[in-house]
Amino acid sequence: MWEALSELLMERIDDLIYSELLIISFFFSMIMRQVRWGIIREICGGIIGISLVYYFTGWKLLYSLFIVILNVIINSVVKNRYLPLASFIITFVYLGILRAVHLIGFPALVSHSNAVQLIVTLRLVGLSFEIADGRRKDEMKFDPNKTRFIEEPSWWQTFLYSYNFPGLFTGPYYTYAMYRDVVNNDNIMEICVWEHIKWRLYNFAWSLPAFVLLLYTFPLE
Repeated sequence: MWEALSELLMERIDDLIYSELLIISFFFSMIMRQVRWGIIREICGGIIGISLVYYFTGWKLLYSLFIVILNVIINSVVKNRYLPLASFIITFVYLGILRAVHLIGFPALVSHSNAVQLIVTLRLVGLSFEIADGRRKDEMKFDPNKTRFIEEPSWWQTFLYSYNFPGLFTGPYYTYAMYRDVVNNDNIMEICVWEHIKWRLYNFAWSLPAFVLLLYTFPLE
Protein backbone atom coordinates (compact mmCIF):
# COMPACT_ATOMS: atom_id res chain seq x y z
CA MET A 1 0.00 0.00 0.00
CA TRP A 2 2.74 2.44 0.98
CA GLU A 3 4.62 1.72 -2.22
CA ALA A 4 1.50 2.41 -4.27
CA LEU A 5 0.86 5.62 -2.33
CA SER A 6 4.46 6.71 -2.92
CA GLU A 7 4.09 6.10 -6.65
CA LEU A 8 0.83 8.06 -6.65
CA LEU A 9 2.46 11.03 -4.95
CA MET A 10 5.36 10.99 -7.41
CA GLU A 11 2.87 11.04 -10.29
CA ARG A 12 1.20 14.11 -8.75
CA ILE A 13 4.46 15.91 -8.00
CA ASP A 14 3.28 19.13 -9.69
CA ASP A 15 0.19 19.22 -7.48
CA LEU A 16 2.36 18.70 -4.40
CA ILE A 17 4.65 21.54 -5.45
CA TYR A 18 1.67 23.85 -5.93
CA SER A 19 0.42 22.85 -2.48
CA GLU A 20 3.84 23.71 -1.07
CA LEU A 21 3.71 27.06 -2.87
CA LEU A 22 0.29 27.88 -1.45
CA ILE A 23 1.36 26.99 2.09
CA ILE A 24 4.59 29.01 1.85
CA SER A 25 2.76 31.98 0.34
CA PHE A 26 0.10 31.79 3.06
CA PHE A 27 2.66 31.99 5.87
CA PHE A 28 4.62 34.77 4.18
CA SER A 29 1.37 36.69 3.75
CA MET A 30 0.61 36.36 7.46
CA ILE A 31 4.07 37.72 8.26
CA MET A 32 3.71 40.62 5.80
CA ARG A 33 0.39 41.59 7.40
CA GLN A 34 2.26 42.36 10.61
CA VAL A 35 4.56 44.87 8.88
CA ARG A 36 3.11 48.36 9.17
CA TRP A 37 5.45 50.13 6.72
CA GLY A 38 4.33 49.83 3.11
CA ILE A 39 7.81 50.30 1.64
CA ILE A 40 9.05 47.29 3.64
CA ARG A 41 6.14 45.16 2.44
CA GLU A 42 6.78 46.30 -1.12
CA ILE A 43 10.48 45.38 -1.05
CA CYS A 44 10.00 42.13 0.85
CA GLY A 45 7.11 41.06 -1.40
CA GLY A 46 9.29 41.37 -4.48
CA ILE A 47 12.32 39.69 -2.88
CA ILE A 48 10.19 36.79 -1.65
CA GLY A 49 8.63 36.43 -5.10
CA ILE A 50 11.89 36.31 -7.04
CA SER A 51 13.39 33.97 -4.42
CA LEU A 52 10.46 31.56 -4.79
CA VAL A 53 10.79 31.65 -8.58
CA TYR A 54 14.47 30.74 -8.32
CA TYR A 55 13.79 28.05 -5.70
CA PHE A 56 11.12 26.30 -7.77
CA THR A 57 12.35 26.93 -11.32
CA GLY A 58 16.09 27.51 -11.01
CA TRP A 59 17.77 29.46 -13.79
CA LYS A 60 14.49 29.64 -15.75
CA LEU A 61 14.09 32.76 -13.63
CA LEU A 62 16.12 34.47 -16.36
CA TYR A 63 13.24 34.01 -18.84
CA SER A 64 10.97 36.32 -16.85
CA LEU A 65 13.78 38.60 -15.68
CA PHE A 66 14.70 39.46 -19.27
CA ILE A 67 11.20 40.58 -20.25
CA VAL A 68 10.78 42.57 -17.02
CA ILE A 69 13.97 44.52 -17.77
CA LEU A 70 12.90 44.96 -21.39
CA ASN A 71 9.52 46.38 -20.34
CA VAL A 72 11.20 48.80 -17.94
CA ILE A 73 13.15 50.10 -20.93
CA ILE A 74 10.01 50.22 -23.12
CA ASN A 75 8.12 52.21 -20.47
CA SER A 76 10.98 54.72 -20.33
CA VAL A 77 11.55 55.06 -24.08
CA VAL A 78 8.04 54.95 -25.55
CA LYS A 79 6.35 58.10 -24.32
CA ASN A 80 3.39 58.29 -26.71
CA ARG A 81 0.05 56.48 -26.88
CA TYR A 82 1.64 53.49 -28.57
CA LEU A 83 3.21 52.28 -25.32
CA PRO A 84 0.53 49.61 -24.63
CA LEU A 85 0.75 48.34 -28.22
CA ALA A 86 4.54 48.12 -28.08
CA SER A 87 4.50 46.33 -24.74
CA PHE A 88 1.72 43.97 -25.85
CA ILE A 89 3.38 42.93 -29.11
CA ILE A 90 6.92 42.58 -27.74
CA THR A 91 5.90 40.75 -24.56
CA PHE A 92 3.58 38.26 -26.24
CA VAL A 93 5.97 37.63 -29.14
CA TYR A 94 8.64 36.89 -26.54
CA LEU A 95 6.23 34.52 -24.78
CA GLY A 96 5.64 32.72 -28.08
CA ILE A 97 9.40 32.40 -28.62
CA LEU A 98 9.81 30.90 -25.15
CA ARG A 99 7.30 28.19 -26.07
CA ALA A 100 9.74 26.99 -28.74
CA VAL A 101 13.16 27.52 -27.13
CA HIS A 102 13.38 23.83 -26.19
CA LEU A 103 13.73 23.10 -29.92
CA ILE A 104 17.15 24.77 -29.92
CA GLY A 105 18.42 23.25 -26.69
CA PHE A 106 17.23 25.67 -24.01
CA PRO A 107 15.22 24.44 -21.00
CA ALA A 108 11.53 24.12 -21.86
CA LEU A 109 9.03 26.60 -20.45
CA VAL A 110 6.76 24.16 -18.64
CA SER A 111 4.83 23.76 -15.42
CA HIS A 112 5.69 26.36 -12.76
CA SER A 113 8.02 28.42 -14.94
CA ASN A 114 5.23 28.68 -17.51
CA ALA A 115 2.76 29.86 -14.85
CA VAL A 116 5.17 32.55 -13.65
CA GLN A 117 5.82 33.71 -17.21
CA LEU A 118 2.09 34.06 -17.90
CA ILE A 119 1.43 36.07 -14.75
CA VAL A 120 4.45 38.33 -15.32
CA THR A 121 3.28 38.86 -18.92
CA LEU A 122 -0.17 39.96 -17.74
CA ARG A 123 1.28 42.29 -15.12
CA LEU A 124 3.70 43.96 -17.52
CA VAL A 125 1.19 44.48 -20.32
CA GLY A 126 -1.50 45.63 -17.89
CA LEU A 127 0.94 48.08 -16.32
CA SER A 128 1.73 49.61 -19.71
CA PHE A 129 -1.97 50.39 -20.18
CA GLU A 130 -2.17 51.95 -16.71
CA ILE A 131 0.93 54.07 -17.38
CA ALA A 132 -0.42 55.23 -20.75
CA ASP A 133 -3.76 56.21 -19.20
CA GLY A 134 -1.98 58.12 -16.44
CA ARG A 135 0.07 60.08 -18.98
CA ARG A 136 -3.05 61.02 -20.95
CA LYS A 137 -5.33 61.89 -18.04
CA ASP A 138 -5.20 65.62 -18.82
CA GLU A 139 -6.53 64.87 -22.30
CA MET A 140 -9.35 62.62 -21.14
CA LYS A 141 -12.81 63.33 -19.81
CA PHE A 142 -13.55 61.19 -16.79
CA ASP A 143 -15.54 61.04 -13.58
CA PRO A 144 -13.03 61.45 -10.70
CA ASN A 145 -15.41 59.52 -8.44
CA LYS A 146 -15.24 56.46 -10.68
CA THR A 147 -11.86 56.70 -12.40
CA ARG A 148 -8.39 57.08 -10.98
CA PHE A 149 -4.90 57.02 -12.44
CA ILE A 150 -1.66 55.65 -11.11
CA GLU A 151 1.48 57.62 -10.44
CA GLU A 152 4.03 56.35 -12.96
CA PRO A 153 6.23 53.77 -11.22
CA SER A 154 10.01 53.89 -11.14
CA TRP A 155 12.04 51.01 -12.56
CA TRP A 156 12.41 49.34 -9.18
CA GLN A 157 8.69 49.66 -8.42
CA THR A 158 7.94 47.98 -11.76
CA PHE A 159 10.38 45.21 -10.86
CA LEU A 160 8.89 44.64 -7.39
CA TYR A 161 5.33 44.64 -8.74
CA SER A 162 6.24 42.12 -11.43
CA TYR A 163 7.60 39.68 -8.84
CA ASN A 164 5.26 40.41 -5.93
CA PHE A 165 4.73 36.92 -4.54
CA PRO A 166 0.93 36.81 -3.98
CA GLY A 167 -0.55 35.29 -7.13
CA LEU A 168 2.81 34.96 -8.88
CA PHE A 169 2.44 31.23 -9.48
CA THR A 170 -1.31 30.66 -9.30
CA GLY A 171 -2.94 34.00 -10.03
CA PRO A 172 -5.16 35.89 -9.94
CA TYR A 173 -3.86 38.86 -11.89
CA TYR A 174 -4.30 42.19 -10.14
CA THR A 175 -3.60 45.66 -11.45
CA TYR A 176 -0.79 47.93 -10.33
CA ALA A 177 -3.41 50.28 -8.84
CA MET A 178 -4.73 47.46 -6.64
CA TYR A 179 -1.18 46.53 -5.69
CA ARG A 180 -0.50 50.12 -4.60
CA ASP A 181 -3.66 50.09 -2.48
CA VAL A 182 -2.10 47.32 -0.42
CA VAL A 183 1.39 48.83 -0.35
CA ASN A 184 0.17 52.29 0.65
CA ASN A 185 -2.15 51.04 3.41
CA ASP A 186 -0.12 51.28 6.62
CA ASN A 187 -3.02 49.87 8.66
CA ILE A 188 -3.47 46.69 6.66
CA MET A 189 -3.12 44.52 9.77
CA GLU A 190 -6.37 45.98 11.08
CA ILE A 191 -8.35 44.52 8.17
CA CYS A 192 -9.90 41.18 9.17
CA VAL A 193 -9.36 38.45 6.58
CA TRP A 194 -10.34 35.33 8.52
CA GLU A 195 -13.98 35.66 7.53
CA HIS A 196 -12.87 35.32 3.91
CA ILE A 197 -10.43 32.44 4.29
CA LYS A 198 -11.66 30.21 7.10
CA TRP A 199 -14.27 28.47 4.95
CA ARG A 200 -11.61 27.93 2.27
CA LEU A 201 -9.34 26.30 4.87
CA TYR A 202 -12.24 24.13 5.99
CA ASN A 203 -12.89 22.95 2.44
CA PHE A 204 -9.17 22.37 1.87
CA ALA A 205 -8.95 20.23 5.03
CA TRP A 206 -11.39 17.64 3.71
CA SER A 207 -10.97 17.99 -0.06
CA LEU A 208 -7.21 17.33 -0.16
CA PRO A 209 -7.40 13.92 1.60
CA ALA A 210 -10.46 13.07 -0.49
CA PHE A 211 -8.58 13.99 -3.68
CA VAL A 212 -5.62 11.76 -2.78
CA LEU A 213 -7.93 8.89 -1.79
CA LEU A 214 -9.92 9.07 -5.03
CA LEU A 215 -6.76 9.17 -7.12
CA TYR A 216 -5.45 6.13 -5.28
CA THR A 217 -8.74 4.25 -5.65
CA PHE A 218 -9.51 5.30 -9.22
CA PRO A 219 -6.19 6.12 -10.94
CA LEU A 220 -6.41 8.18 -14.12
CA GLU A 221 -3.94 5.97 -15.96
